[in-house]
Amino acid sequence: MADLDTNLRRLAEISALWVNGRTEMRKLTRRVLQWVKPRAVKTVKLKLSNDLLHVRTGHLRDSMEGEIVNDGASLVTLRLGILTQNETLVYGPLQEFGGTVRPVRAKKLTIPTEFAKTPAGVPRFTARGAQSEYDTFIATSKAGNLLIFGRPHGGGDTVPLFVLVDQATVPAAHYLGSTVEEMRPLVIDRLAIEMAAFMAAHPPTQGGDAA
Repeated sequence: MADLDTNLRRLAEISALWVNGRTEMRKLTRRVLQWVKPRAVKTVKLKLSNDLLHVRTGHLRDSMEGEIVNDGASLVTLRLGILTQNETLVYGPLQEFGGTVRPVRAKKLTIPTEFAKTPAGVPRFTARGAQSEYDTFIATSKAGNLLIFGRPHGGGDTVPLFVLVDQATVPAAHYLGSTVEEMRPLVIDRLAIEMAAFMAAHPPTQGGDAA
């Protein structure tokens, strides 16, 4: 999850010129974030559509949402990402920040080869599930890699199905963080336009907003 926040303390000197100025500025900022929210969500989904990550199931892309929250009296935030708990998308933060994956219940990670994937790159089965289609065995390749090979039940060529490794490194994609940085100038420009319109329509009053 990533946050695009607008700190209203930076607007305090201006908003204090109006009665209820800070309240109006919060409303204005919220309206600007409402305007940018669909653009931000669309941008994230485009990044997850073969821009940064190749689409497999589309579950991560389809889970992207945006919501606007008030964090206290002076902060309005647009929150992007997986906003509802989803145990099947635990890899989302790993794709965003990167990291190292290690086996939990097994001694080795099983990395599927092209023979164990669909054309979209989705694994067709687990290493154990491969036994429904293949007679499997573990052997070392000529390159020295440890693999699970499979020989089809109905006959055919033996093919490598999985590479066995101790750990795997996932590079950071920053699909959320990069979107926040791309949206930030849009928010600043739109906020300046909204503020100018507000000030033109509402000349400053004496006394200001003490809130």
